Amino acid sequence: HKNLSVRQSWLIFPALFALWANLHLGFIAGLLVLGLFSLEKAWQGKSWQQLTLWLACGLATLLNPYGYGLFSYFIRLADSPFMNHNIFELGSPAFNAQPMLLAYFLLVLLSAFVAFRDSRIRPTEKALFFISFGLSLYSMRHVFLLALCALPLMASSISRLRQKLGLPACLKTLSFEGFVQSAEKPWLWVIGTVLLGLWVSGQRVNTPGFPQEAKLSGVIRYLNGHKIPTPLLSNEIWGSYLLYYTEKRSYLDSRMDMYGDARVQELFTALNLEGDWRAALAKYR
Repeated sequence: HKNLSVRQSWLIFPALFALWANLHLGFIAGLLVLGLFSLEKAWQGKSWQQLTLWLACGLATLLNPYGYGLFSYFIRLADSPFMNHNIFELGSPAFNAQPMLLAYFLLVLLSAFVAFRDSRIRPTEKALFFISFGLSLYSMRHVFLLALCALPLMASSISRLRQKLGLPACLKTLSFEGFVQSAEKPWLWVIGTVLLGLWVSGQRVNTPGFPQEAKLSGVIRYLNGHKIPTPLLSNEIWGSYLLYYTEKRSYLDSRMDMYGDARVQELFTALNLEGDWRAALAKYR
């Protein structure tokens, strides 16, 4: 951002956030990061220009089919105990589970580097770390935000550690000073970390797909060969699976957060034979 002119920033950033808001809810994290740095700059330099840009980016995110309703949807989703309990990635992380090993080691590593860091941490960096850490404990999908906010803190600490140990910076692009000095760039480190994370995830986490496809091949053939009334009743994962392979509508699919609490609760009431489960079956036939 510091390498862009004021005019370039005003052209690029609002357009970027308008596009981002129409693609993924992660734009909220983008507004958080940009907002905190803008507030810090306004406080230190008494300059409100970047803060005004942040407000413009926020207004640009309203250019979506739902308008301000996109923000209220985000709040409803975050405040939904039933949805957070039943959607795996919205739940709190279990650090003894294999997919969370990388996040666990990241936290341990970050704590070690910050503990032995010589220089003071900027207030904005502190705020981003504690906010992202709290969010990652609330919901495991926010671990990615924690990783993003942790990287600059680790980078400058690793740089100073290298200097203390007298290790040479053989390649300027392979050193971490890029976060604190303009002379060196950390992009190869960043790219390498991302590639390592993808490799670890590929080794530890189940690959995307439906490994049970062979087991359900008979079910798929039957549904495709007969006129079956829809919607079909199944859990959310199989709902997406059957929709993809049979083009028959399911009562619910894995996009649970798009349906809302009431509909999801009806599904689990029917699947678990709880309460008035017959009403849910009769309502959707």
